[in-house]
Amino acid sequence: MINGAYSPELEALRHYPSLLATWTTGLAAVISGREGILARILREPQWKASGNESLQPPVTYLHPWRILNGGLLTGNGIYPQSHLLRDAAREPLRLIEPDDDAYSAACDRLEFLASMIGLDLEPSFLAEAWPGEFYLDGHWGYSNRLPEGIERELTDQWPLLAAGAFGGDLLRAQKAFAAVVERRKKARTW
Repeated sequence: MINGAYSPELEALRHYPSLLATWTTGLAAVISGREGILARILREPQWKASGNESLQPPVTYLHPWRILNGGLLTGNGIYPQSHLLRDAAREPLRLIEPDDDAYSAACDRLEFLASMIGLDLEPSFLAEAWPGEFYLDGHWGYSNRLPEGIERELTDQWPLLAAGAFGGDLLRAQKAFAAVVERRKKARTW
């Protein structure tokens, strides 16, 4: 509340510490090759917002645009939420990933995988990817081949499936992958 008035932007920011913890833990899971952990932290624990009857997973209630949409912390630019989170987690994760390019690639992968999980879990009319810097031309595939790499990994043995993401169903994972690729076609990529 500002001067007794309800502020949805400030209310959403109350969840920023949880978003940052989820982001940092997710990045550590990606960097260490333990993406099964990522699948769990984006789906558990469930939370019910006031006035909402259904439980929501973290990939939904901690969606960066829902938490950081007011611009109070992010400023302007393309995908400022993504930029803020990447910067905030960089120093704490420098010890486990000192290379800046590898760190950036891990952030791209996290955003892509979080988008897949989110698009799979939310009803289609509410589904939103975690758009971020991974959508930009320099991140998407021209140098690191992000989508091609993830698409090759989509097998019955994929760690995210084994951890319960996509209900363990390869077809659901493939559908979520295609949805991220389709949304990227409509996104700002420069």
